[in-house]
Amino acid sequence: MKGKHKKPIRRALPEFENFNKHHDSGNGVPDHVARFLKHFPDAEPTGNGWKARCPVHADSDPSLSIGIGKDGCILLHCFGGCDNEDILAEKGLGLPALFPPKNRPSWQSPYLTNADFEAGNNGEKGAIYPADLGLMLFRLLELTNGQPCRVNNNLFVDDKDHGLSWLESPSQLSAYLKRTTGPVKFYRAPGCVTMEELFHELKRTARQYVAVENLPHQPPFQTHYYTHKAEDISGTVSTGSHLQELVDRFCPETPEDRALIQAAFMTPGWGGLPGARPAFVITADAGRGTGKTSLAQAVGQLWGGILSFSHREDAARILTRLLSTTEALSKRVCLLDNVKTLKFSWSELEAWITAANIGGHKMYIGEASRPNNLTWFITLNGASLSTDMAQRSVIIKLRKPEHSAKWEDGIRAFIEDHRASIIADILAALSSPKKQLKEFTRWGRWEDEILQRLPNPNRLQALIEERQGTVDVEEEEAGEIEVYFAEQLKRNGHNPDRSRIFIQAQRAAQWYCDAMNVKEKVISVSRILTQMITEKRLTRLERTRSHTLGRGFTWTGDKVTPGTKLKKL
Repeated sequence: MKGKHKKPIRRALPEFENFNKHHDSGNGVPDHVARFLKHFPDAEPTGNGWKARCPVHADSDPSLSIGIGKDGCILLHCFGGCDNEDILAEKGLGLPALFPPKNRPSWQSPYLTNADFEAGNNGEKGAIYPADLGLMLFRLLELTNGQPCRVNNNLFVDDKDHGLSWLESPSQLSAYLKRTTGPVKFYRAPGCVTMEELFHELKRTARQYVAVENLPHQPPFQTHYYTHKAEDISGTVSTGSHLQELVDRFCPETPEDRALIQAAFMTPGWGGLPGARPAFVITADAGRGTGKTSLAQAVGQLWGGILSFSHREDAARILTRLLSTTEALSKRVCLLDNVKTLKFSWSELEAWITAANIGGHKMYIGEASRPNNLTWFITLNGASLSTDMAQRSVIIKLRKPEHSAKWEDGIRAFIEDHRASIIADILAALSSPKKQLKEFTRWGRWEDEILQRLPNPNRLQALIEERQGTVDVEEEEAGEIEVYFAEQLKRNGHNPDRSRIFIQAQRAAQWYCDAMNVKEKVISVSRILTQMITEKRLTRLERTRSHTLGRGFTWTGDKVTPGTKLKKL
């Protein structure tokens, strides 16, 4: 049969030189262009197209150019520099809106296919013409209304009936397409795109978001994808009562602590800049059984789950957990529970709290990152924090409650039964009028959007700063270290007030460990003392590196006279 043995060839992209002739709306404008222009009612004709106001930026003088290419495609260009996908998204459109109806069978069919056929003899198929991958991608987006999308290279789809799903393999993509668009006709022939190739190209080129959210933010992040579930909750009407009832289930030590508990529930729902959220340290003078962990877990439960870590856990492993699963990427709340150390200091956590993005190793992938919209909770008794950690923390105190046997079960059930209403109350609170603070601290953005919407924000701010100073034990430690060093110098026959003494690193480390009642390596103590010197908390020590004396620290007394010689201990 004549067509049966004809070699398959790759068909060139069709030209549309006579496009207007065959697809004219009656006024010389192609049908698909006329439909597109309806989304821009202010569009005015120019010599070779139209101009309109860009919907993405404030555009008093029309800066959006709209034209038609020779292949019939709509050409968009914003002279303000806006991205075409953002322009289309503002009008509820996707990239397929820029492309004309195709004059090939694969584009006229209601399903996705990877090939066209030339008619053969006796009704049989003739030569196979592999479909162009780029055109297949646009056809797929037409059929699926712009899905799938991606976060990094993770594909996802979202619909009202089945919710959010992550597509992790070509077979999952194929199953999604078959259910969504009907039959998927992929042929195995030379030059034809495979489902695996389509899958990997979508991972590279699908519309990208930095995160997927099953729950809303106020204000929403423009670069995050909010699912149908998030949109449904956003539409819930606030009564204001459910959030207050949830807060009242806990036992704050003071009325100000009650307001800070409300702030803890509000913070994960705030769409502020990444890295602008303080950590919440939950403690109690009464010790155990006050509901510290229950409070942190309740915040996590409300906002879609919690990532729990140990303060003994390796920082690299925590990063891997934060980045390696799509489930972890959707979490907003992290918990370090029941910290046992007398002085909590963790430089990696201190950096994560304020970083705009959290980056590290993603399992099986390599380097990856996520936007830092995390809210950290730390529970411990008798809070003692490093200076850096104290300055990054809001301390909440709880008192000993009179719990019923099913108190925690009641909290969990209340959140599950009323999640939409509680979040609606939080979104309303995040849009409520502000009470003005007299001044702002390093957490100014959080204070502006959260603290100023709570009762008596100036008193709350003062209490936060007061508690930060109370739990910061490093200032007190610096004084203890210098007193101990002075005592040891006296025992060795030196006047600590009028002498300049070189102390070797090994001996300085031993004195530090004795003063603090800890066990640390010499190199660790040297770093600690150097940091305290740099921060001017140790005023009588300075780091010294000498070819003759070696590595160590120089003690300079308060009453040293000019010309006093340096002595070695």
